[in-house]
Amino acid sequence: MGRTQGKGLNDFDEIYRNALVAARSEAANGTGFIRSHTDVTDPDLTALKAILQLREDVKDWIEIQIVAFPQNTVLSFRDGPQLLEQALEMEPTLLAASRTMRARPKTVWPR
Repeated sequence: MGRTQGKGLNDFDEIYRNALVAARSEAANGTGFIRSHTDVTDPDLTALKAILQLREDVKDWIEIQIVAFPQNTVLSFRDGPQLLEQALEMEPTLLAASRTMRARPKTVWPR
C-alpha cells in the first residue's frame, strides 16, 4: 500500500491490514456482511480511506457497510463540519451521530 500517515490509529497500512484480517476471519465463519464504524475526526481521514479501499478490494466475497462516525463530535475539533463534508463526499454508506454526543464542558466529579 505505501500510504502511511503516522503511527497507530492513523497508519493506513496497519488499519487496512487489521481490517482485512478481520474480514477474512468473518467470511471464513460464514459472515457475508460487516458494518464498520469508522472515525472521521482525523484531519487526513486515514481510517476512512483505508476502509473504503478495503470495501472495494473485498466486494466480491463480503459486503462492508461503512458508517462515518465523528468519534470526538463534529464541533470538538478544528474544521469539524468541513471535515465531515469531505468524509461524506468520499461516499461512506451512512453517517452516524448521537444527540448526546455534543460538546460539553468538563465534568467535575465528586471527590
